Amino acid sequence: MSNDLVPFAGAPVGGSDLGRGAGYGSGTAPVSRPQSTGRRAEIERIMQTDRSRYFREGLDQELAELRAANDDGDDFGSPTLPMAPSRSMRSLQATAEGAELVAAWRNSPGGFEAQLRKVQADVGFLVRELGDLRHQRAFMEGFDRRVTERARYHIYDEIKNGSVTNAATATPAELAVFGSTQPGAELLNEWGATASVKVGRVWARVARFRASLSNEADFTSFTTWYDNLSPSAVKAIVKYLAR
Repeated sequence: MSNDLVPFAGAPVGGSDLGRGAGYGSGTAPVSRPQSTGRRAEIERIMQTDRSRYFREGLDQELAELRAANDDGDDFGSPTLPMAPSRSMRSLQATAEGAELVAAWRNSPGGFEAQLRKVQADVGFLVRELGDLRHQRAFMEGFDRRVTERARYHIYDEIKNGSVTNAATATPAELAVFGSTQPGAELLNEWGATASVKVGRVWARVARFRASLSNEADFTSFTTWYDNLSPSAVKAIVKYLAR
């Protein structure tokens, strides 16, 4: 969630080829240790012989990612390690929709990198709440496989926009609907007297995201993915939205 923001072992080391619709579910074989070892050696050679290229192309960040993967105890490494801004921008700009997002973030306070860093930090926080590394990867893989590219970018932008500070508090009827599921009932119990405020924030953020995404098929891809999440994943997402 997604290899536009963080490196993913199921995609080529250089980033996802979004122009051909590649993502976590594209069928690309996981990066094995021999492949990652070869790429690591190549980057280390560039570091020693061409320092300008090493930093210009974000190879310092890629090398850190590969080292983390090798030190992690399996073939995949941390799925929430932030991708270098230069690599993320190249990945996003592979399609018209991604280029549009890049342009919008460039015009936001702090520019593209500031917006990217905020989204990466929030995604990392959310995904790490889901359990161990394999649970995190499964969540991220499902997101990229099932949610359309355009919907994913709108989700990134919603994350970037942050909390709705003036959200209306939830009504008793809305609280009843919210509490009709296992995750919702557990959260209402945890939140106690603050539940109406927190649920109001959740509804406001969902409404803002829905209003931004006019294509019904894109929104359906999101709801289908969400409806098939585990209760624990749903709870983690809703807790994030209520912040």
